[in-house]
Amino acid sequence: MNVLRQSLLQLRRDWRAGELYTLMFALLVAVASVSSVGLFVDRIEQAFALQSAELLAGDLALVSDQPPGEDIGLRARQSGLQMSRSVVFPSMVVAGDARMLVSVKAVDSTYPLRGQLKISQQAYGAEQVSFRGPVRGEIWLEPRVATQLGVTSGQHVSLGYLSLRVSAILRYEPDRGGGMFNMAPRVMMHSDDLAATGLIQEGSRLQYRWLFAGERAEVSALQDRLAENLQRGQRLETPQQANDQIRSALDRARHFLGLAAMVAVILATIA
Repeated sequence: MNVLRQSLLQLRRDWRAGELYTLMFALLVAVASVSSVGLFVDRIEQAFALQSAELLAGDLALVSDQPPGEDIGLRARQSGLQMSRSVVFPSMVVAGDARMLVSVKAVDSTYPLRGQLKISQQAYGAEQVSFRGPVRGEIWLEPRVATQLGVTSGQHVSLGYLSLRVSAILRYEPDRGGGMFNMAPRVMMHSDDLAATGLIQEGSRLQYRWLFAGERAEVSALQDRLAENLQRGQRLETPQQANDQIRSALDRARHFLGLAAMVAVILATIA
């Protein structure tokens, strides 16, 4: 009791003398610096994750050169996840005597799961937002395709054995990336029209792309299961891989802010 009483008396004396003010202020600065940096980086990472998911058009993508097994889709639906399927392949689109090599993307009615499409009625007209791709019987062309073929909205083009009506000009798709399937200009159609084109044959160069979206825990669980059973020609893509440049910049910013917080703690310690 005497020790406790003596400690309290010394604390009150130092407090009245003002010697503890500097210590408390230094401690406050140190805690505030570390906490604010951690909160700031966490907010940036959350915004980056959301933007990356939009760049991927989903929370997880399975890319394959062969049709993935139907058990994958069944497993995803049982987990409560949304799913979208698309096929990308090179082909020729024809309008009258004009023809052009394009990258065809056949999407279902749920594409995209994240982000949005941008379209217009003229090649370089005002953009409109669309949360779904073209419906059956329609096709969207990139501006350079429409310009080179000399077609506008409302006219028809031929893709294989099928004639499709140009309903819009495709200005932006969230998951457009590089690779041999995406070097040519894009045209987008509904996957239900794909069989009627007669373009899917033995030896066709096809890229199957299955997108998944939902709760983070369910997506992570599906990702782990798929990673354990990947077949030849299959790979997984995540939002963190969607834009390596942004991820690198974020890592550098995190290191810089961490160094600034450490310097603030050192200065507080000296004080």
